[in-house]
Amino acid sequence: EINIGTSSMARFLLKDVDSFAGFAHAINTYLAGVALAHSHGMLLVHSPFRAAHGLEYAFDDLLAADPRSEVPPVRTPVLLARGHEQLVGGEAVRLVYLDRRATQARIANALHKAPQLSFSWVRKGRFALLDTQPCNCSLGPEIRYAGLWLRERFWRSVRAAQAHFLGLADGVVAGRHARGGRSRLASAAAEAGRLASSVGHRTGVVKGGDELMRSISISAHMRRGDVTYFDLKGRPSSRWVETQTVVDELEAVAAVVGMELRAPAVQVHIHSESKGWRRNDTEAIRRVAPDAEIHLDSSPASTIEAMIRMASSDVLLLGASGFSTWAGIFSCGVKLGPRGSVPLPMRHVGYANTLPTRAGRVLPLAGAELRRVWREYWACKTDEACAPTLCLPSRIESEHWNRSALAKEMLADVDGVQWDPPRWADVRNGRALAAAIGAAGCAARAADPSALGDLWRACKSVGLRQERGVSSNHSLMACARSSWQRSLSAFMHARYSPKSVAPPVSSATSSVA
Repeated sequence: EINIGTSSMARFLLKDVDSFAGFAHAINTYLAGVALAHSHGMLLVHSPFRAAHGLEYAFDDLLAADPRSEVPPVRTPVLLARGHEQLVGGEAVRLVYLDRRATQARIANALHKAPQLSFSWVRKGRFALLDTQPCNCSLGPEIRYAGLWLRERFWRSVRAAQAHFLGLADGVVAGRHARGGRSRLASAAAEAGRLASSVGHRTGVVKGGDELMRSISISAHMRRGDVTYFDLKGRPSSRWVETQTVVDELEAVAAVVGMELRAPAVQVHIHSESKGWRRNDTEAIRRVAPDAEIHLDSSPASTIEAMIRMASSDVLLLGASGFSTWAGIFSCGVKLGPRGSVPLPMRHVGYANTLPTRAGRVLPLAGAELRRVWREYWACKTDEACAPTLCLPSRIESEHWNRSALAKEMLADVDGVQWDPPRWADVRNGRALAAAIGAAGCAARAADPSALGDLWRACKSVGLRQERGVSSNHSLMACARSSWQRSLSAFMHARYSPKSVAPPVSSATSSVA
């Protein structure tokens, strides 16, 4: 029997996640499930997170590195289809079905009235959460409700991945502890847990003799690839930020920090895609930032690397995309870019930079605010007494991020790692980062007592044939994920597809077999 940490009268929710869309769209539908489950006192049945544009399950793999494994309200209970009966955690449940046409009000009402020992399936992707605190917000209610919850998961996962990256680099995880009888996974799990829960992270100040050596990191996201200068109606695209606009933003940052944008004192990273990027774009950027690194690799591993780097930067120049918006949500550095009625949680300087909205250069329009925010941030970061407070909840600027019950839980968590300054050591190697994420994910699964942990152990026990270029850790994670998806599919199809011959799933081993 799997202990899912619930009473025998639990109410379960399964929420569809849109996998046909980009990162932000998909993650918003995922967070709608988190918000619905938490606000109605339900348990959200785990659904792997998948995004389009080639990202696939890369972000889901990153979240799997969180050493806590299951994070409330998410659960992965044992699912069993037996005849005309569906059992969750060994107990029969009543199924409640809400199709994609269900309104937000109908969904809220149905979940509120869902009986004990019920399993509700909400098929609606976007716009499933009723905004109980309505505002004319550019950030949806699910983001404001569960944004800090995902922020905590993100940083715990990043810390765990970094522990494995450092361990793999110096041989600790790769077998140094084997002679003492500790397995590689046990050693990795212990190290990941220690670093993921530690405090007092890198502040950006390095003592070298009697001098303080400071390095400023700047990241910019320039969306290309799936967007063009003109939209489908022939109008200037609201998703396009001109290269010259980014050059202007970099010049403004240089003026505000009072330094030339040259390495090693200032590290500049431009994240874009090869499709739509031209040689003159690189030349324009390097006229103001001669040592700028241009990242055009849009593979899943490099995309996750870009997200971590942007979220860890001292200054983030936002693009017109949900991807850079989420990097801004995760970040406690200075952000410069589009700002709706709700600013990003910390240090967001508003500046309209897209083709239809840009009204002029940065310094005349946003220079005073940028200087004020930068001075506060950098003065704190470079002061040893202030640096540990750089990312505390008191730095959140808008009450919209603090209103929900789930947000209040995150704010009250004094051990939350999202309140510590990021200390990500720039990997600059997507494959190495992917390997570290895979190792951290397997360490978390090895210690996971849930059904998903059982599936991972079953995959490990049967052995897997590796595909070329795919690590054994990633093969194990993919096996556990697909086994869970088959279990979930068989469970639901036993009720909603009576003509299908979906096999009952009673244990992890039967799923893998």
